[in-house]
Parts: sequence; structure tokens; C-alpha cells
Amino acid sequence: MPLGEAAKDFYAFFKSIWDSGFLNDTMFVVMGDHGARTGEFRSTIQGKLEERLPFLSIVLPASFRVRYPELVKNLEHNTKVIITPLDLHATFMHVLKYPADPSKSQLTRGTSLFSTIPRNRTCQDALIPEYFCPCVQWLPLNIAHAHARISALRVADHINSLLAEDSTVNRLCEKLTVDKIINAWQEVTSVKVRTFSGIQKGIGLGFGKPEFQPSSSPSECSYQVKFRTKPGYGIFEASVKLIEGHFIVSEHISRINIYGSQPDCIKTSHPHLRKFCYCGREN
Repeated sequence: MPLGEAAKDFYAFFKSIWDSGFLNDTMFVVMGDHGARTGEFRSTIQGKLEERLPFLSIVLPASFRVRYPELVKNLEHNTKVIITPLDLHATFMHVLKYPADPSKSQLTRGTSLFSTIPRNRTCQDALIPEYFCPCVQWLPLNIAHAHARISALRVADHINSLLAEDSTVNRLCEKLTVDKIINAWQEVTSVKVRTFSGIQKGIGLGFGKPEFQPSSSPSECSYQVKFRTKPGYGIFEASVKLIEGHFIVSEHISRINIYGSQPDCIKTSHPHLRKFCYCGREN
């Protein structure tokens, strides 16, 4: 079934249960069992991480939110915490046995999402094998490192290309150059995540034995860079990936200082470019 047709079917299904009022007294959960497992993207580090981060959405009845605000607050808190399907199971058990919370006394694994899970929870705490752990570390990178400098230059080039797409904007906004690199970080994943190749088929219901590829020099690196541009001294933060020698800039670039009146010449006509524009040409 084409993706467009499948999306229409899902939309029709969700709309029907909404229109029928089923969600007035139902906790509705939509989830996947894993992310994409095939395709070219899956061979990248990001693809490996996304495979370990399946979709999960929970919709609560409005009456539940009014009656149990503390539980809702805990659930929202836990959207920023690493969780597992066993936590979802514990949540269902909590609902069935409320006000008792079996995850605090009866269950050997899993914590109800209506309870508070510590923000510093690790894969080890959640009993997630290291080769399935999607957590990463951000390690400081010397701002003099070539990759830090090239990343900042590529982001500045990308900003200038966005400004150059429209002739009016290109005429009014100054071309930006990198004035100073402020900070840089490298994203580092677990060696076992990088080298994981699959699970050797087990016997019966066992998961089998994980298999790993020989460790080699990574063909992909991820960086975050914070830098200042001129004119205007805008401070930007962006993510850049180095894949097989090519620097690829993330579409989301943050301007983290106030731009004030700097983009006034295009603030009405091109508001989406305000954070990038320094008006200084033909005003």
C-alpha cells in the first residue's frame, strides 16, 4: 500500500474514534516496536539510534487530566527520560490496580509512567543492553580542531545560501562570516552500538547472542558548534554531521542571542529569515 494511502487510513481511523467519543473515557496508546531496520539510512549511526527509539504516543481523556493532575505531571516529566516497553506495561498495571502502583512493590522490572522516573536514569538502570542503548555523550572539542572550524564555516555558508535564495533578501541582508568559534562538542555513541550487527538466532523464546563487527575508524561523526558571526555579532548553534568526508548541516540552526532591530528590513516580508539577517545593504 502506498505511504499516502496508509496515512489516509490511519487518519480516518483516528478521526472516527475521536468523532465517536471513544477518547472521552479511554487512554489511547499508539506505539511502534522499533524504528527503521532497513534501507541506506539504517547503516548510519543516526539510523542505528533511531532503530532503538520507536514511536510512542499517549492520549489521555480530558476528565483524567482534571481529576489526576499529579499523574499527568509525572507522565509529562517522563517524556524527557529514557524508558522501555516494560515501563509501559507497568503503566497499564498501575491503571488497572489504581491507586496501588505495582511497579513499586510487585513488578521486578519497569516503572509506571505515572510515577516520577529520575532524569538521570541510565540504560543500565533500565536494564537496557549496551548495544541497544540510544544514549550518547557530548564531549568538548578543541575549537582549534579542523572539524570545528570547518563545521562553523559550513553553517555560515548554509545561512548565506538561505539568504541568497530570494533576490530581495539577498539585496538587503549582509553576507555573514565567522568571527569567532565559541564552543564545539562531538557526539560519541557506545562502541557496542557502533559495531552491533544483529542478533544470532536463539533457541525457543531466547533473544539469542548479539553479534558485533570488528571495530574500525568511524566513517561518520556528529558535532555541535556555537559561533559568532559578523557583521551584527549574531551567535548561532548548529549540528553538523561528517559522513565519508562530507560536512552536512542540520536544517535547524538556533540563534541564541537577541537580534533586536537588525533584521527590520525583512521582518515583515520574510519573517522566517529574521534570525539570520543583518540589514546593512540597500535600505
